[in-house]
Amino acid sequence: MKIAAVVVTYNRLELLKKCIDALRNQSYQLDRIIIIDNSSGDGTWKYLLSLDFVDSVRQQNSGGAGGFCAGIKKAYSEGFDLVWCMDDDNEPEYNSLKYLLERVDSDERIFNSLCIEKITNDPCFGLYINGKLSLDINEISKNEIIKSANFFNGTLIPREVIKRIGFPNPHYWEQGDNFDYFLEAIEKGISSITITKSIIYHPKQNYKLIKFFGKDYKYAIMSSFKKRIFIRNILFIYKTRSSFTLRNMFRIIVFECIGIFKYQPGSVLSFLSGIVIGLFTTKKIILLNKEYPLI
Repeated sequence: MKIAAVVVTYNRLELLKKCIDALRNQSYQLDRIIIIDNSSGDGTWKYLLSLDFVDSVRQQNSGGAGGFCAGIKKAYSEGFDLVWCMDDDNEPEYNSLKYLLERVDSDERIFNSLCIEKITNDPCFGLYINGKLSLDINEISKNEIIKSANFFNGTLIPREVIKRIGFPNPHYWEQGDNFDYFLEAIEKGISSITITKSIIYHPKQNYKLIKFFGKDYKYAIMSSFKKRIFIRNILFIYKTRSSFTLRNMFRIIVFECIGIFKYQPGSVLSFLSGIVIGLFTTKKIILLNKEYPLI
């Protein structure tokens, strides 16, 4: 069984070094480490060229979406049986891959690590337990397996799954491409689970807690550009995915509106422009003054 890790990086050299070190030191050894560099300008490429144990590809910056598309496609074309995907700010714990592999019991399932903040041990992303979103590490840790996942943060994808659902859509750029791939799996009858013993450490996120429908949710602070891309992509996903309901979309938009007006009022216009583009542009994604046709 051949396993490749795929890491997408952009201008985060110090974090990338930690990620690569953690991958090299896994208790279950990887067969290949593939790094997709989105044209970093901080010395990343020079560093990668100095490493003889990684397979590095430098490409035009195409965001996380284009990076994972290229990386997964490369691993698939080279015959790997399992592809372990993560961002450059992920730092897998020593036994992370081992614990995932212990649960690999099907070629028709996707397996995910649990992503937690390194200092606080708080979950970086919510997981659905019995239909309810949880950000409580104690509640999450009580379950060895959770039938929910946050893609591209320690996501182990069998070759057969890739064969069935294809590659991530590179034209989303980022902010939603992982969710779109998750929904594609659902619509093809492929389940996704998180193995809570398989830990990936992540730097502390910049977020604010917002009370929403009686529960605390994390509102991510990000640039106006990323907020615009995020809401635009959510609307595209709603229009193209039957499994993403109007109720889901409405809740996300309302929640993001609360966060924008409360914590990032300077991003309101950018956010609203994302809504307009998402609602009324059906055949093209407009990004950075370029047009990328949807596939």
